[in-house]
Amino acid sequence: METLIQFKTAKLAQEKGFDTPCENVYVETLEHTLEMGRGGDCTFPAQESRVLKNGKFDEWDIIHCQAPSQSVLADWLRKENNIDVFIDSVGGKNGYFYVLQDILTGNQIKTGDKYNTFENSFEEGLFEALSLVV
Repeated sequence: METLIQFKTAKLAQEKGFDTPCENVYVETLEHTLEMGRGGDCTFPAQESRVLKNGKFDEWDIIHCQAPSQSVLADWLRKENNIDVFIDSVGGKNGYFYVLQDILTGNQIKTGDKYNTFENSFEEGLFEALSLVV
């Protein structure tokens, strides 16, 4: 299973024009009360942003943005913004860092810090690449 991007990255992607329909979306549920008949009403607390599969929403859910996988967002950045995000390792499995490259010129734009996992490095690289999109 592919790693989904984090909520902060998903929000930024939407702001930068990412609108590719995905199987998952980030939603937030508002506090709501249901009439339960004789037992009295039941109040359900608000739930913070989380991932849900499309089509399984309640009327209390607010859809914030798409929740693509890291690879889907990387593909969009390559095709729509000419930014390639790739991950390299530091001495084997001792850490990972991201590299942002301009596809049109082949120039390296930015190199990230060392991260413990491939996925964390990829996430930060995607976020940084999005911050460059105008």
